[in-house]
Amino acid sequence: MPVAVVTDSTNYLPPEELVGHELSVIPLWLVENGRATREDLIGDWGELYRALRAGERSLSTSQPSVGEFLELYEPLLADGRDIVSVHITTGMSGTVETARQARDEALLKFPERTIEIVDSGSTAGGLALCVAGALRAAEKNASAAGVAAAAAEVSSTMRVRFGLDTLEYLRRGGRIGRAQGLLGSTLQIRPILKLDGGPGSENETVEKIRTSSKMRQRLLRFFDEFAQEGLDAWMVMHVLAPDVVEEFLEAGRNVFGTDPVAICEAGPVVGAHTGPGMIGVAAAPSRLVGTGSLRGGELAGAAAE
Repeated sequence: MPVAVVTDSTNYLPPEELVGHELSVIPLWLVENGRATREDLIGDWGELYRALRAGERSLSTSQPSVGEFLELYEPLLADGRDIVSVHITTGMSGTVETARQARDEALLKFPERTIEIVDSGSTAGGLALCVAGALRAAEKNASAAGVAAAAAEVSSTMRVRFGLDTLEYLRRGGRIGRAQGLLGSTLQIRPILKLDGGPGSENETVEKIRTSSKMRQRLLRFFDEFAQEGLDAWMVMHVLAPDVVEEFLEAGRNVFGTDPVAICEAGPVVGAHTGPGMIGVAAAPSRLVGTGSLRGGELAGAAAE
């Protein structure tokens, strides 16, 4: 049977893009005043972000438990499936470590099976690209080791760039990473950060821009840089910024001549740390993730074979 691909809810691939693909998703948790809610059960993202921006709510996040991973892993293993589990970077979350603990426990019960854990070194669009690479390999009947290697190669070659209106949300959530040095800067700074992949990657400042419009223009120019590097499978990600997405889609199609792998609207677990208004771009080699959208591109063709 084909390898089962598992990821967490911070991949943010739209359900309509996953039609024809088999992907199991374990949710992360949003914590407010000591009360935790699964990310997939949060209904009104817009209201949550409005309250967050107004300072009316203080949020933190938490990884799934070992027990939750076992509830997902064990039925797949019992069905004779090997598993590749691809997750948010260890630089931002303990999800990978919890998955490893669950793997060790699950394999005591199913010693004949294999579970590979992959640290994507990213989240949102970056994690989504790694998941696309894993799905592509699994749908071509690669072994668990082969699927994991494909996801890891995406992680090591992809580029992820994103801009924020403010660093305040990263500071609040303790996920500021290597952007720490910007905290003393003027509030007018619009930082551009990277989260390029590789195990344990953290947010790292690339540039400091003075206005939102200049930040967007700089992000758009990354498409040309990605293309020059041979990173021709691309995507756009955002947090409550649909008004600027169309501009990015038009620019990406002009540069690459294809549709994006997906448009990822990041949910509250990532949005709690970036704040509303985040907009980002990501790209990887199409030889690893396929050409065009998950739904209608090369990867979709592999799923139908």
